[in-house]
Amino acid sequence: MGIPGEFNFDTAMPDVDAYVYRLNDGAEQTVDPEYSWGRATITPEHSGRNTLTVRTRFLDGSFSPTRTYTFDVSDAPVVTSSEYPENGEGGQPGQPGRFTFNPGRSDVAEYRYVLEYSGEEQVVAAGPDGKATIEIAPVHAGNTLLTVTSRAADGTASAERRYYFRVRDPRVNVSSAYDEYTPRGGIGAVGRFGVYTEIDEVTTFEYQLNGGAWQSVPKTPESLVTDISVTMDRNGANVFSVRGRTEAGEYTPQTDYPFLVGTAPRVSSTTYPESQWSGGVGEPGDFTFTHGSPGVVEFEYTIDNGEPTTVAANAAGVATVTYTPTSTSSHTMRVRGRTADGVWSDPTSYYFLVDFS
Repeated sequence: MGIPGEFNFDTAMPDVDAYVYRLNDGAEQTVDPEYSWGRATITPEHSGRNTLTVRTRFLDGSFSPTRTYTFDVSDAPVVTSSEYPENGEGGQPGQPGRFTFNPGRSDVAEYRYVLEYSGEEQVVAAGPDGKATIEIAPVHAGNTLLTVTSRAADGTASAERRYYFRVRDPRVNVSSAYDEYTPRGGIGAVGRFGVYTEIDEVTTFEYQLNGGAWQSVPKTPESLVTDISVTMDRNGANVFSVRGRTEAGEYTPQTDYPFLVGTAPRVSSTTYPESQWSGGVGEPGDFTFTHGSPGVVEFEYTIDNGEPTTVAANAAGVATVTYTPTSTSSHTMRVRGRTADGVWSDPTSYYFLVDFS
């Protein structure tokens, strides 16, 4: 009751002027056709059996026989909430919202409702207009179900209304190729972390690496994910921490994202940038190796699975080699570092493309 529904009318007859319809014992209404179709939005005024009668009025003023359409309307209460709209999302855990129960029948004395997760049935009396408004502060984020029934004074129960809504998760979610299971990169490597939150009011993300100074980056407009890049400063276990901040200065809960950093060296080249077409056959390019963990004294590298070559690192753990491509297309340089006591670092692969120039 009180929920509008759309009804479509059609006929195979020509020269239609209008459709004339009546709901139950109400006044006749007309709707103009579009081609042969007519459409009306009708709101039932009582639950149970309803009857819609429709006839076609032709251009000459005559009428078709009447078509009768009978349908049943549930007597379940109708639930509304602006803070937590049905099949939508709103609020967040702990934030109260108002829910109004509208009667689905004329003799409602009280409502009984159960919020998913709580499991406890609550009772609220209906007002003189048959309505009742309650306040609920959901505890859990995610999809939530509110089940409501009404009772008449004689105890007769209505059908059940199942009202679904979603409570926004205030946490900041983090995604990255770095994780807590597989070490990646090394000291000095740049890692990308994608962050997002369901709290639309957030305008800024604040982050820190391993408990260092907090830094901030504006939320990327018109995008679900905001990218944050950090430079690794230690091997092994690391923690990326992030929180959202609204324009009003309110913070989301802090998310701590653990991950592992390996010991792989970094490779860079101005002439042959990684994964880019550049240079050319016969054009030499310098490739710089930078240690990914302390104590590296030399590097070993191979190109396209060729024979390994060793080059000494300077006191800063850096070495530079020159390579002159002899063919176009793609090439892979694989590099690892070794400490004075003979321990090898994780390897890294550097992919570059030689242009057809």
